[in-house]
Amino acid sequence: MLPFFMKMSVMPSKKQKHYAIALFISAFLLALSTLLPIPCARLDFHQTASIRIVDRHGVLLREVLSPKQGYGEWIPLQDISPDFLNAVLVTEDH
Repeated sequence: MLPFFMKMSVMPSKKQKHYAIALFISAFLLALSTLLPIPCARLDFHQTASIRIVDRHGVLLREVLSPKQGYGEWIPLQDISPDFLNAVLVTEDH
């Protein structure tokens, strides 16, 4: 008599069918989530966000408040000082 793991079965068991269905549904939902567009509300860069500037050791240097009394907000790239951008690049490249 063969051990249970060596038995050859032509028909899948109920457990195997359930696993196959669960795998198919998971793969379908994953593919669907990558193909659907992101809602515009999630891409709203004018929402209030917290901006914390810390040094390389994690010590808080500055926390920026927005006019909405929240912590920080998105600003266009062209409004950021080139000196600040260069400082960030130098620090990140170091």
